[in-house]
Amino acid sequence: MSRWNISHIVYYSQHGQNRILEFDPGNVTIITGASRTGKTYIIETIDYCLCSSSIDLSNLIKKKVSFVGIKLVKDNTELLIAREVSQKSSSSSKMFIEIGNSVNIPDSVDGLKGSINESQARTLLAERFGLINFKDYEEYAATYSR
Repeated sequence: MSRWNISHIVYYSQHGQNRILEFDPGNVTIITGASRTGKTYIIETIDYCLCSSSIDLSNLIKKKVSFVGIKLVKDNTELLIAREVSQKSSSSSKMFIEIGNSVNIPDSVDGLKGSINESQARTLLAERFGLINFKDYEEYAATYSR
């Protein structure tokens, strides 16, 4: 495998439970279903974990979900990204990122490792996905953040 692929999507409830959707990174996954059954929420979850400015979930789901997460795999590297679903606003900067050869999906939010804020996560993911070279980013940030 020479690119990042989604292997899991995780929804952590307010009550310490989780729901894990598993995908086969070596194959194509097609998600089908009737209108208004949650297919779009899967895309929203992926986008939100990759540092979008907000997540568009129904109020019913927002009341039940505390964190969402995605697990990505590339060759022998695994990357678990989890982000808080705020009950008060459309986004949260509280995130967790764990990178390794074998990253387990914890049963509850308490088991998440690698606390990070959204700004740091954005930089780490851009570098990990090959969008920027971290040294180039540091020079860019130093020059243009004045």
